[in-house]
Amino acid sequence: MRRMISVPIQNILNDLDVTSLRVLVDTGPLVALCSRRDEHHTICVEQLRNLSPPLLTCWPVVTEAAWLLKENQLAVQKLLAGFETEFLQLLSGVRTLRKSVLKNPPLGGIFETQFLLFC
Repeated sequence: MRRMISVPIQNILNDLDVTSLRVLVDTGPLVALCSRRDEHHTICVEQLRNLSPPLLTCWPVVTEAAWLLKENQLAVQKLLAGFETEFLQLLSGVRTLRKSVLKNPPLGGIFETQFLLFC
């Protein structure tokens, strides 16, 4: 049986040139980036400084983020404005993700070098 070795994500990020990666972002970081009230806002903003837009996402993630932010209209506006400013980009479909994921190294062979999951 193979044993998984846990490596802190920061060690992996330090070894990668994250400025050239395409980043797939999930609900949690989107909510944290849009809401200063979120407990993870500061760390997500700090990590974002090392990344180049656009951040890739999908409609279910946007819908869930908007639902979680519904009490904070300014945060919802920031979320939606992310598409107008090209900070966020919708994936065009599952094929786009399938072509880019599960190719070769880094992150233990999970993502190819142009992709990083930010969640």
